[in-house]
Amino acid sequence: EARALCGIGTIYQSLGDAELARLYHLKSLDIFRAINNRIGEARALNDLGLIFQSLGDLEQARSYLEEARQIRVQIGNRQAESTSLINLGKLYLQQEQLEEALELLHRALEIAEAIKVKPRIYQAHQALSLVYEKYGDLAKALAHYKAFQEVRDEVSGDEAGARLRNLQIAFEIEKSQREAEITRLRNVELKEKNEQLEKLLAELQATQGQLIQSEKMAALGSLVAGIAHEINTPIGAIKSAADVSGRCIATIAASLQRAPSLEALQQDKQFVRALKALEDNNGVSDTASERILKIVKSLKSFTRLDQAEFQKADLHEGLESALTLLEPELRERIEVQRAYGDIPLVYCYQGEINQVFMNLLTNAAEAIKGRGIISIHTSRSGAREVAVQIRDNGVGIPESRLGDLFTPKFSREGARVKAGIGLFASYNIIQKHRGQITVASRPGEGSSFTVVLPITAE
Repeated sequence: EARALCGIGTIYQSLGDAELARLYHLKSLDIFRAINNRIGEARALNDLGLIFQSLGDLEQARSYLEEARQIRVQIGNRQAESTSLINLGKLYLQQEQLEEALELLHRALEIAEAIKVKPRIYQAHQALSLVYEKYGDLAKALAHYKAFQEVRDEVSGDEAGARLRNLQIAFEIEKSQREAEITRLRNVELKEKNEQLEKLLAELQATQGQLIQSEKMAALGSLVAGIAHEINTPIGAIKSAADVSGRCIATIAASLQRAPSLEALQQDKQFVRALKALEDNNGVSDTASERILKIVKSLKSFTRLDQAEFQKADLHEGLESALTLLEPELRERIEVQRAYGDIPLVYCYQGEINQVFMNLLTNAAEAIKGRGIISIHTSRSGAREVAVQIRDNGVGIPESRLGDLFTPKFSREGARVKAGIGLFASYNIIQKHRGQITVASRPGEGSSFTVVLPITAE
């Protein structure tokens, strides 16, 4: 606060408002004294002395300037002491006390030269030149004036050099800041473009995921009727067995009431037949339940809603799940030949790989008109990969279609547009797993799709 008040006082002093300047300097002096800041106190006293000098109150001015000088001597601030001596020397010159002025100014010059403070040196020479001129000693007056001019020019040169250096530094700083800002703006632009690309990629991946999921649901939808029939048949058997079991239980209960003894019960033909029927029905229910369990397990394996993680999976299990779901389509006309090799578990998203198997087996079944054969062969492909080959003896694929086989297809059926994305989805799934899918086909001889997958997650 004291420094701020002192600064305000200096501003009013430069504007010529000595009264306001005096008030602010007095306030700053009180605060400096209260906090025992000797440097600030001396500065405030010196400024008050200059103000009273400008007002013509030379005695009051000398009192403040002398007190400021004494404090500066006490604290050992020699540069500030030289300033006080110069100010006092000018005051004595104004009072025409030339001897006192010469003594103070020579002491100021001696201190300034000792500590090599050029502004104080030329100020002392300038004041001495004026004092000697008053004395009438023009030779000394001229000598001090020349010294004043020389040192001032050096200071001006130094100041000009310093100003030039400061300008150069400021220019370099501004240049660096401008270059940094350009770099920042470029980085912001690049960041925005990267964010846009990441957003587009995320949208593309989301759309691709939706297409893959749509294809999975479409594949399941086309199998719903067959799966429903496959489930209804064992359910009907279980229901029929339950009805028979109910009648058998009623017969057994009646036999138990009629029989006077265990021996008589064992001779009861109705009781024996009922027990045999219960045993047979239990076998029927067990077989039907196993069939339903197998179908449900295959559905679960195909969708893999509970296993969306990248983990080890049994490819043979996935193939069998797909075959179980396709069994209604295959049973009457297509023979499935399996040649499963000794392959390890493979790191993959099993639900997605199961979808690939379903797509390829469905395509193979659809390519066979009438009766035919689908053969499945699995094996290791080198030390780091496994291969799954699905071959059919269907109609085959024209060579002209092989180049774009794994791109989305659209066809019109009446007013509806049908999308064929099964192979496109399969290709993207295999690419996601860092694998390969290839096809070989001849019209009239059938097609062979080969999927190669890495064994590890590395």
